[in-house]
Amino acid sequence: MIVGAPFEDNGSTADAGAVTVLWGGRRGLSKATTLRTPVAEGARYGLDVAAYPQGKSFARVLAGGWDGSVLYGGPFGTSTAPGGAPTLVQNDRATPSLAHVALGDLDGDGRPERVLSTVRLGDRSGGDVLVDHDPNASYAPQQGGDGLVAAVGDINGDGYGDLVAGDPDDAHATAADGSLGGRISIWYGSKSGVSATASPVRVDQRTTGVPGAAERDDEFGSSLTVTDLNRDGLADIVVGAPGEAIGAKRDAGAVTVIPGRRSGTLGTGSYTITQDTANVPGSSESGDEFGSSLTVGDLDKDGRPELIVGGGGEDGYRGAVWVLPGGTSVPATDNTVMITAKALGLKDDFVDLGADTGS
Repeated sequence: MIVGAPFEDNGSTADAGAVTVLWGGRRGLSKATTLRTPVAEGARYGLDVAAYPQGKSFARVLAGGWDGSVLYGGPFGTSTAPGGAPTLVQNDRATPSLAHVALGDLDGDGRPERVLSTVRLGDRSGGDVLVDHDPNASYAPQQGGDGLVAAVGDINGDGYGDLVAGDPDDAHATAADGSLGGRISIWYGSKSGVSATASPVRVDQRTTGVPGAAERDDEFGSSLTVTDLNRDGLADIVVGAPGEAIGAKRDAGAVTVIPGRRSGTLGTGSYTITQDTANVPGSSESGDEFGSSLTVGDLDKDGRPELIVGGGGEDGYRGAVWVLPGGTSVPATDNTVMITAKALGLKDDFVDLGADTGS
C-alpha cells in the first residue's frame, strides 16, 4: 500500500508532503518505507500516488505534488530503497498544478509512461492530460479530451496499454466541449504509444449500451480504474458517477462497468452497480456518493480482482468502502463487505473512508 500525505511538514517546511510504502505480509501490514521527496514549502508531494508492479515488488512509483512529480525507480522491497535517485519532473510555467498521476505501458516496451492530469482549467470542462511530460520541451497535452483522473489498461487486447481519462464536469458557457453529466475519453496505445494530437473515443451515458441517462451533475468519470474483471483478456473500464441520482435520491452514486472490446463500439454489455444492487450492503440514499473513489486488487490471490468502491458521503460524510469479490464474469456481490469508520473503531473527526486520496 502506498500512502500520500500531501500536508505533511518536513521539519520547519510546511506542507512539503510525504509518501510512505506500507508493506503487507502474512500478518497484514508490518513494515514501512518513507520515500525521499523534495523539501519545498507547499509542494504537497503525495497529493496523488501511483505504482507500476513487477512481480512481488514495485518497478516504478510515481508521486504527484502541487508543482511537479517524482518518479522512483525499482524494483525495490522492504529492505531496499528505490533504485537510484528519484527523478523530479518540475512543472514549468506553462504547466498547471497537478491533480492526479498514473503509470502504464502505452507502447509495449515494458516500461511505464507517466500520465499526469492537471487541476480544472477555467475555460475547459476539466484539465489537461499529459503523457511523459518534459518541461524542457513544447507543452503537449492530449488533444480533444479533458480529464481530471486517468488510468491505463489494454482495452482492445492488442498488447498495448490504452489511456482512459475521466472528465466528470458538465459543459458550461466557456467549455462547450464537455459532455452532459460527464464522460470518459480513450486514446488507444500502439508501438509508438498514444498520439497527443489524435482525437479520443468518447463514452458517456448517451453512448449505446451504457446504462442510465446523461443528466447534469452526474459526475460520470469522477473516478475510474481499468482491469480485466471478467478474465477474457481485455481490460474493462470501471467508471464512478458519485452524483448519479437513484430515483429521487440525489447524489446517491453509481458505478458503471464498460467491458473491453477487440473491435466495435465500446458500451455493449455495460452494467451498473449501486447500493441497491442485490447483496450490496446498505441502500442508496441521497448524498451517499457511491463511486467517489475506485480501485482494484486481487486481495485473496485467487486470480480474480476485487473491485473496491468508496462512498465519500455515506453515513453523514464519514464515508464507507465496499469490497466486491472477483467473480467468473462480474463482481460477486453476494459476498460484498462494507467497511465503515465505526466498524474499524476510528474516530469520526477526520475520517472519510470514501475519499479519493490515491492508492
